[in-house]
Amino acid sequence: METEVHIEVDVDCKLFIFNNYKTMLFAHVDNVVKLNIGRYKLDFVSSEYTNVKVSQVYSLLTNLYSDYINISMGDEVANEKKRIQEEERRKAQELQQKEKEKLEIEKRKAEEEKKRKLEAETQRLREKREKQDALDRLDLFRYVNRITKKHGFKDSKTGKIVVPCMWKRVRSFCEGYAGVKDDNDKWGIIDKTGELILECQWPKIRDFNDGCACIKDDCGKWGFVDKNRRLHSCKWKYIGDFHQGIACVQDDNNKWGFIDADENYITPCKWNGAESFNCNRALVKDIQDKYGFIDKAGKNIIPCKWENATSFNGWVAGVMDENDKWGLIDQIGNVVVDLQWKKVELIGGGRARIMDFSDTWGIIDEYSRFVTPCKWKSIGDFKGFLAKVEDINDKWGFIEHLWGKLVIPCKWKDVRNFCNLLAAVKDDGDRWGFINSEGILVVPCKWKCVSDFDESGFAYVTDFQGKENRINSAGQEMFDVDFFRKKKNNEL
Repeated sequence: METEVHIEVDVDCKLFIFNNYKTMLFAHVDNVVKLNIGRYKLDFVSSEYTNVKVSQVYSLLTNLYSDYINISMGDEVANEKKRIQEEERRKAQELQQKEKEKLEIEKRKAEEEKKRKLEAETQRLREKREKQDALDRLDLFRYVNRITKKHGFKDSKTGKIVVPCMWKRVRSFCEGYAGVKDDNDKWGIIDKTGELILECQWPKIRDFNDGCACIKDDCGKWGFVDKNRRLHSCKWKYIGDFHQGIACVQDDNNKWGFIDADENYITPCKWNGAESFNCNRALVKDIQDKYGFIDKAGKNIIPCKWENATSFNGWVAGVMDENDKWGLIDQIGNVVVDLQWKKVELIGGGRARIMDFSDTWGIIDEYSRFVTPCKWKSIGDFKGFLAKVEDINDKWGFIEHLWGKLVIPCKWKDVRNFCNLLAAVKDDGDRWGFINSEGILVVPCKWKCVSDFDESGFAYVTDFQGKENRINSAGQEMFDVDFFRKKKNNEL
């Protein structure tokens, strides 16, 4: 006869008898197991935590109607739960620490890689800049091979050929680039290494200016190329050189507008005429053929009301009224020099050459003050601090830039501008010599023709017998055999 053994447990667990699974016991309920008389090894194993176990030897000596067993495992389960939680927390912390260390390692590697790339890029840019600086320092001049008649470029300092003589024609370098014409009479553009940045397929090109070069295609339309080798479509009847990042363009209706280097319109093609920007202002002519000025936003900041005008030079521009009289205005259109002159020519610094109605020239500033009165037949541009002037007796001298004072008397039949501190002068016998900035004749007048002094301090001269020579700034003759050999062989 089996005895009902009532087992009470405080946690769900599994009952094993002699290591054999018997049944599932549930907490706080009457769990009944039927056993025969005998001695049993009972194992109570937590169903949640299998390593929590309570073992008990149970003896059933006589047949009873029922018996009772009370097993308490709650503390052990709670402790195990706590232990597992702490273990999980520890593992989580260890995992978190490992992840943190991994992230730090990855971050350090990323920073090192970034630093390496930055150093590599810096080195690349440095090398590129050094290479570009070296190219910029190259002073290349055009050279013609006397046998093939092809053009190339030489280094003016070393005399070495830098760009081989392979072109039918070349233009001088400008902003680091030069135009070249191939045997098909098509133009392209090279850099100072001789590499083509624009293939030879264009009937006409212009020099780079403000980072862009204008080109003309076979259909007679104009476009431009920039220094990044971006070719912008040829769709204009004409395009002016870029100044201050903007160029004037003419469409097929003969109307003018302005675009930037990305071909964005500054103002649409609506003007009868336009000139390039200078000093943040551009001269425009409206449909009534009146002149005014726009700013770089395209606003007609100075209304079109003048019969004629010049572009700004500094902060002033010349304007002409309906009486054909000229004066000067500032950048907002205010008249700063009254309109009373036959001609004006801007020379910078707020100054202008002016001609009165007696056809004599003077210089005036933006405050209508005379720098020099109208008494000269001609006034040249200021070179350094001096400008050449011609008096009413057809003799030439020099005035200084500040007050217009005559510092070198007008006694020469002809003069040239100062170049490297000396100026060529011609006497009444048609003989050339050189004076310094004080007017002292440092090279006697005895030459039929002369060149200006170059940066190395030499000038080339020809006497009245046709003999060529080279002189220094003291007038000493220094015969240059190599120079005249090259000149004879057309190698210059």
